[in-house]
Amino acid sequence: MDFGKALEALKTGKKVYRPAWNRKGEFLILIVPSRDLTFRDGLGIIENRIAVNRYIAIKTEDNHFAPWAARQVDMLAEDWRVMKEVTEPISDDEMKSFIELGKDMQRNGAHVEIDPEYFSRIMREVEDNRAKEQATGKCN
Repeated sequence: MDFGKALEALKTGKKVYRPAWNRKGEFLILIVPSRDLTFRDGLGIIENRIAVNRYIAIKTEDNHFAPWAARQVDMLAEDWRVMKEVTEPISDDEMKSFIELGKDMQRNGAHVEIDPEYFSRIMREVEDNRAKEQATGKCN
């Protein structure tokens, strides 16, 4: 699939990747802020509201998320794929990465809100995973 179709998939909430990437587990997601963010200047005196645009983030091999900038080779590639939805829930490392990203944003003065539906889905996945681990005897 070409980059245009990969972008369309991102816009519908899918994760995309290229097999040519050498790092295990990397994929792209579209970050869609749910509300404007509030920030203060360095002295904490002025408060402004800023609109946060959507942006594409990459999940890195070490389970962090970072803004992604397209390279020419990626935009011209024809090997883009949509990541299949996995039945296993988000790993503890991925959850920690999301939490740390939110904390970093708050430390920088951003007001971070998590979409309630998204949070509920993640928590259901975590609970399902724990139940599966207990059923199979794989829990700590």
